[in-house]
Amino acid sequence: MRLTIACLLSAAAAAALPACNGGGGDELAQAFRSAAPAPSPAVAPAPPSPPSPPSRPARAGGGGDELAQAFRRDAPAAAPQVAPAGRPGASERAMTVLVRLAGHRSARVRAAAAEGLGESRSAEAAAPLGRLSADPSAAVRESAARAMGLVRAPGTAKRLVGMLADPDRPVRDAAARSLETVSSETISGDLEAVMMSPGVAGPKAAAALALGRTGSKGSEAALVSMISSDEAEVAAAAAAALAHLGNVRGLATLGRFTSKEHPVSVRLTAADGLSRLGSPVAAVHLREMLAGDRAPEVRAAAAEGLGATGAKGSAWALMRALDDRSARVRIAAAEALGALGDRNAVKVLARDLATGPLWAKAHAARALGSMRTSAARKALSAAARSGDGLVAVHALGSLVRMGVAGSPARLRSHLDSRDVSIRIEAANVLGRVGRAADATALAAGLDDPVAEVRAAAAAGVMRLVSTRR
Repeated sequence: MRLTIACLLSAAAAAALPACNGGGGDELAQAFRSAAPAPSPAVAPAPPSPPSPPSRPARAGGGGDELAQAFRRDAPAAAPQVAPAGRPGASERAMTVLVRLAGHRSARVRAAAAEGLGESRSAEAAAPLGRLSADPSAAVRESAARAMGLVRAPGTAKRLVGMLADPDRPVRDAAARSLETVSSETISGDLEAVMMSPGVAGPKAAAALALGRTGSKGSEAALVSMISSDEAEVAAAAAAALAHLGNVRGLATLGRFTSKEHPVSVRLTAADGLSRLGSPVAAVHLREMLAGDRAPEVRAAAAEGLGATGAKGSAWALMRALDDRSARVRIAAAEALGALGDRNAVKVLARDLATGPLWAKAHAARALGSMRTSAARKALSAAARSGDGLVAVHALGSLVRMGVAGSPARLRSHLDSRDVSIRIEAANVLGRVGRAADATALAAGLDDPVAEVRAAAAAGVMRLVSTRR
């Protein structure tokens, strides 16, 4: 399942947390572990390019990049309407930076480069993404699979089908989601072949889910034949696909796979399928999983699903989940509340923003940006004035979304922070909420001495520029 931060960084992103396990302090250590940003590698300098904004001077790297690690893979929430981006040549420079960073020695930098290449939505990104799809790092392959869903190029669909056999579930899930953007007629036969093949259950389940997501009505017969498979994960995926295609038998069957007697992999598949449906029955199953499942990854998937279904009646269950013992679940609940935009959640999110741990403050700030009330603005304004730059960046991003005067300039000022983590997050956030003029400010980060800052700046430029294509 994708956690927004699916085990990654903001949303870029791309979103997502690293793979997180059970609750308590050990999980927090896993969820936010990261070394200081990797030193800039021995990469050849960029070739001469058209006149560009003056480079900012080299700055000493700051410490404390745990929030940057927790947010870089931020899966974009509803993308704001952005005017055509700024300076001619910015996108070309950004693409050059991203292609070079795709070969960086740090997996974290390569993953960020993959996210940025996807944001370009350009066929030019297909070749480097193809190489990253076979990267030794699962996190890089996952980012590449997500990015490939944004890039329309010959051969992308076939490559994504191949990624359904990846040994890591997050990679398979990302590939299955990206296949939604591909015409069902071009790949349904390939997906059926994977689903019906011998071998381990994971790839077959991923292929079944992809068949449902691509709207392959002609595949219903094959899916029905798999709904009684002895492999519960495959049967659950087939039921989820059928339910998504409008087959009533699918939803009726899917509910039984939410039971705690099934392995975690099966319950995750059921939660994934239910999150696609948006029906009251699906929301009931997801609330039960959120409240009672013993596995934090399943509870987190259920919270994410409730946000995806738009089930307004689920806000109270999500608010209770903000006190879950697992950081992963609390993060998913905050993001789901932001997706729902239920104003009843303002008070509890404002509490987390004021008194929670650092990661909870940042997620609360992001969620409050969807709740356009005076109480939300007041809480965000206070956080934007706080001494913690990472929290301030996310609070300012939400204030920009609300249209609060002066917030864009204050957010741009964090691009010049001496703290590497703050520069990374400022670039990530500005790339999501910025306007045309912000492409120029972001382009200055293409010359930053730290590779991760360059990757974030390049991704932000691409995100702004691509909205006019």
